[in-house]
Amino acid sequence: MENEIELKIMLFPEHISIFLDWIHSFDFLEKETKPLKNTYYDSAERFFAAHKMGLRVRSFYIMNENKYELTLKTEGDIIGGLHIRPEYNVELTSKHPDLKKLVKTYSFPNTPTFNHIIHLQNKLQPVFTTDFTRQSWLIAFQDSNIEIALDQGKVTSSENQEEICEIEFELKSGDVQDLIDLLSKMPVRQGMWFSSLSKAKRGYLLMDSQAIAENIEKLTARADNSTSLSILEIYQLSQNIADMLRMVKYNDHLAQMFFKLNPSLKFTPQALFHYLFSEEYFLKNIHFIKQQLH
Repeated sequence: MENEIELKIMLFPEHISIFLDWIHSFDFLEKETKPLKNTYYDSAERFFAAHKMGLRVRSFYIMNENKYELTLKTEGDIIGGLHIRPEYNVELTSKHPDLKKLVKTYSFPNTPTFNHIIHLQNKLQPVFTTDFTRQSWLIAFQDSNIEIALDQGKVTSSENQEEICEIEFELKSGDVQDLIDLLSKMPVRQGMWFSSLSKAKRGYLLMDSQAIAENIEKLTARADNSTSLSILEIYQLSQNIADMLRMVKYNDHLAQMFFKLNPSLKFTPQALFHYLFSEEYFLKNIHFIKQQLH
């Protein structure tokens, strides 16, 4: 098991060339382009989704040979677009998930949730896919090695499909502060934003409109009781609401909740939607994350 530490940024496709010009100003330790096919699995009762986990099988080619990897990502900490979460990986000999091998490889926490995983083997079914091409570059920056990846493709459920166009900054070794410092040097444009939505979360939300409605209901319920939340919790709730506002292309109730959590903002609803994609909001997020790391 290892803790994955990464920053996730979504962007409009027209900004890819700006990002690529910037990334090619660095010397690379490694660089790679590869297609990644990912199938996410869950039980009919959506066990993994209910416990904020993601279970996937990734297939890819190495030296003209098919390779398969099973990954379980569990709930961690998210600050804006900074994701810090436990991740468990095992190699597979086929594209079929093998929970027995996963449990045998790792000493999972002794909790009812983890103890139940082994019993789900025969209940697993594919629920959605995320297929994309990943361009990645490993660079040395300050005292750290950081991988920067550009993912372009689609997340597809039986009902819906959505484009993937995102950048991930992953700390391979070193200090998370270096990760933020590197990000601060990236050119920013309107239409680039931090996101708390993993590909797995997007897949679950795309599966049916009820999933989106339930997520909105949970977010607004938390916002209605925000007086008991810490500054960090309010910030993260605001980020989650912002993600949903972008995903559903606006929602008046969500907008009211966002204003409630951010009373200093004085926008019309139309201006708020523009603000959520703005350079100003992007830089505000960087500033907040830096404060939390000190």
